[in-house]
Amino acid sequence: MLAVVLYQNLVTIPGLKEQAKGNVPQALTTFSLIAGSRGAKIAEVQVEPKQPFVLYIDIPTSDNFASYTLDVQPENGVTQFSAPVSAEAAKQAVPLFVSGSLLKPGKYVVVVRGNQKANNASEAGTEIRSYPFSFEYKNEGTTKP
Repeated sequence: MLAVVLYQNLVTIPGLKEQAKGNVPQALTTFSLIAGSRGAKIAEVQVEPKQPFVLYIDIPTSDNFASYTLDVQPENGVTQFSAPVSAEAAKQAVPLFVSGSLLKPGKYVVVVRGNQKANNASEAGTEIRSYPFSFEYKNEGTTKP
């Protein structure tokens, strides 16, 4: 019994604490929102409850913009969160990390905005493209009508 208690206190519990802090590498589920699929069916994002995931966003770049902003919005159009993207990073598909606790199941859109000034998320930029997607937890129903 003493060996079990020691093992839990010295190995198991510290390991769980590290995982809770996010200091342990983990494989993430990824989903692509790319320009070629614009006319296609809405992207469906399904993850385990509270699991983080990555959205790969295709940004159509232009010399008119010094930076870009990605706004994630539910159907009501109120931005849940934003992420700045440099013009250099936008030359490739941009990985957007989404914490599993940031979104509730429902329909969302990623709005890509071009900014005249570098990394200026405080000023609403020009909308370039939007990518709709539905978000739901696995085994908890669906957002489809």
